[in-house]
Amino acid sequence: YSPCDGVIESVEQVDGKYDVTVRHSSSFTTVISGLELCYGEVGDTVYSSVALGFSGDSIAVSMFNGSSLLTEYSVTGDEIVWLA
Repeated sequence: YSPCDGVIESVEQVDGKYDVTVRHSSSFTTVISGLELCYGEVGDTVYSSVALGFSGDSIAVSMFNGSSLLTEYSVTGDEIVWLA
C-alpha cells in the first residue's frame, strides 16, 4: 500500500523484484522496494486504501522530501504524522 494517494512515477525491476516510486506532491515521494508483483504502471493513480503490489517477503518503504529521506515521522492507524 502507498502511505497516501499519488501517481506512479517509475517502476523498475531489480534482481527480479520491483521498486515503485509514487509522487504524492511536487516534493513528497515514496519508494516501495521489494515487490514481487506490481499492480500498476507509470502514470497510474494509486490510493492508500488499495494494494499497490504483492510481496511474499519483506519490503522497504522510504519517503522523501525532495531528495532528503524523511526519518522523523510516526504512523498512527492510517495517518502519518510528521515530527519537527
